[in-house]
Amino acid sequence: MAKLFVGSYVNDITLALKASVVSQEHCLVISPPGWGKTDIELSAGHKCLGKNNGLVFIRFAASSPPQKVEGVFDPQAALGNPARFVLVRKNTVFDPDAKIVIADEFTRPSDPVFDILIDALNRKDIPQKDAPVFWGTANFATTSARSEALRDRIGLIPWIRPGVIDVRAVVDAHAHSMYEELEIGDFPTWKEVLEVRNADPGDHAIEVCKEILELLAQEAAKAGLAVNPRRATQWFNILFHINVLLTGKADFDSLEGDACKCLTWAWANTDETKAAEWQKIASCVVDIIGTAISELKGKTLDKVRMLMSKTGSNAPRAKLAVELGEIIQDGQKELEQLGSKDKRIKQALEELESVFVRIARGEDPFANN
Repeated sequence: MAKLFVGSYVNDITLALKASVVSQEHCLVISPPGWGKTDIELSAGHKCLGKNNGLVFIRFAASSPPQKVEGVFDPQAALGNPARFVLVRKNTVFDPDAKIVIADEFTRPSDPVFDILIDALNRKDIPQKDAPVFWGTANFATTSARSEALRDRIGLIPWIRPGVIDVRAVVDAHAHSMYEELEIGDFPTWKEVLEVRNADPGDHAIEVCKEILELLAQEAAKAGLAVNPRRATQWFNILFHINVLLTGKADFDSLEGDACKCLTWAWANTDETKAAEWQKIASCVVDIIGTAISELKGKTLDKVRMLMSKTGSNAPRAKLAVELGEIIQDGQKELEQLGSKDKRIKQALEELESVFVRIARGEDPFANN
């Protein structure tokens, strides 16, 4: 039995890939080296398609020739009678059987290769429904004006900030999966992907998406970001299709928290600072519940800190626990008044409860912060 990848960031990458494949919008995952981006994408591709069934893997370098992307001449066809000009496209970005193309080190090729990729990411030679979706990996983003058109064709660009790893869990996963692939969790099969792609948006779903995306575009404009028609279309495709996957409904009245989260990656940022700025803009607009949860949790914890600073370390813990319980109860009521089934509400309540437990034990809940 294969072991799962370790780390909460894996869930973010997996969610982005789910949104990408069901919406048919390309995804580029950016992070420092060594965090398993390529292996995570391969695991998702295999779970979705099975091995050797429409999955193309290409690794780029600065020296990668254009032929690696567009194919090589077929010498037999050239020597035939009559002679024919034929490109062998197998295992290239133009592979006619490709459903998912994993482009490793996506930002390393030369400008001529970038020019070919512009065409590959916006196919006009085949029906759009038959075009493969691209999943890229990179350690940095392209910043040149020449590559701007390429960036604009990518709907999702999550910048992953993994944080501190659980070394014991990583070693354990590796030790029990020697020479085997680690796996991600649940991922839709290709049959399920096609069902979501073929879903017809209902009137309620269209209106829900329009309201949130109009507000997002307005906030982007305030930040000096121009939203073009392609980007607005990408937003709708991502938001609608991932919400269909999560809810099983094509005519929904509300948006799932994870569906909204995907839009925090839906801008072609060229560095981590800009990515963080966009995430802040998008979170306040499209993840209203998440923002409210964060604010309410923060407010409750601030009250706890203030109470502890006023009472001092020598205050009776029983009295402090009672007062803390009242604070948490107030916070719980406010969270419940959000009227949402978002799982993050439960997580926030559990976090507040753990603070209460630590103080009841005579511990400082902020000692490690």
